[in-house]
Amino acid sequence: MPRLSAESLLRALREDQFLTDLVVMVLSSDQDAGLAGSMLNRGVDGFAFKGNTAVLLEHTKDLIG
Repeated sequence: MPRLSAESLLRALREDQFLTDLVVMVLSSDQDAGLAGSMLNRGVDGFAFKGNTAVLLEHTKDLIG
């Protein structure tokens, strides 16, 4: 995202009282496992790396129940 970091966007979404039930999943091309943990600690509901469609589908199914 060229103008807003993922962290800033997540913070804005989580602070908005009208979006409290919004499910947020991050899809990243950055293969750093530390990034996944960091984003999960910051409040995303799911995280997947680009390129692994099976994992992405499984995470998505888990999130939407």
